Amino acid sequence: MRKAAAPKTGVPSEPDWRGFLGFVLFVIGVSVVYGICHDLVTASVNKAYFLPPIHPIIINTNSPVVLALFWGVIATWWAGLIFGGIIGYANIAGPKPSLPWRQLKRQIAIILPAIWVTAMIVLAGIYLYYRKQGEDDARIIAVATTHNWSYLLTTIYAIFMTFQVRQKRKNQKK
Repeated sequence: MRKAAAPKTGVPSEPDWRGFLGFVLFVIGVSVVYGICHDLVTASVNKAYFLPPIHPIIINTNSPVVLALFWGVIATWWAGLIFGGIIGYANIAGPKPSLPWRQLKRQIAIILPAIWVTAMIVLAGIYLYYRKQGEDDARIIAVATTHNWSYLLTTIYAIFMTFQVRQKRKNQKK
């Protein structure tokens, strides 16, 4: 592979669209893996969450594994596209040099498993709390709360990471 020539001092470099696209595809991929892992657990706890009236029937199955695989992809690829696009664009917009794509990928690869662990703790905690209260729907409440938690936490982290990327680039010397 040919190395790109170093930009001249004071001359903004062209955005790395190839790196951007690779980053977005990476974020979509790890988001889908996250969604499948998340849904394999939550579908085994309560598959009713993945069926009407909460979700429409898009695939005709009652298998928790098939539901998890299907919804794990459907419910997360678009989030990976949006978050990867926003964070990636924050890394290429403007005249400052981009941060290394590998650094951003590593950060995503570290945080998603951590978010998954917190989601599983939320799942167990909510289930145990509602079960102790005598709630008949403890499983579905726990699964729904866990999904909401995951969406909320990943959104917060994507916003944080976007600002972090912009700030690190702003503080770089040309």
